[in-house]
Amino acid sequence: EVANDPDATEVMRVWTGASEYVTLTGKLYPDPGVWGHLFCQLARHVARAYTLNGIGNREETLAAIRERFTEAWDE
Repeated sequence: EVANDPDATEVMRVWTGASEYVTLTGKLYPDPGVWGHLFCQLARHVARAYTLNGIGNREETLAAIRERFTEAWDE
């Protein structure tokens, strides 16, 4: 759907290696809370991928993501 949406825009790219690198590709939402929604959606997609690949289950994966997110947030 998004590929055919003329209003769709890429908003972020993330690279990992020895460190992490994130670029925001230009679109900032008037409500920064939208990013919370996007991060949550991303976590759900990651949990689904782990489940589909037989690595844990959705709840375990989401709990691990939340735990590490909270640790990083508090740094």
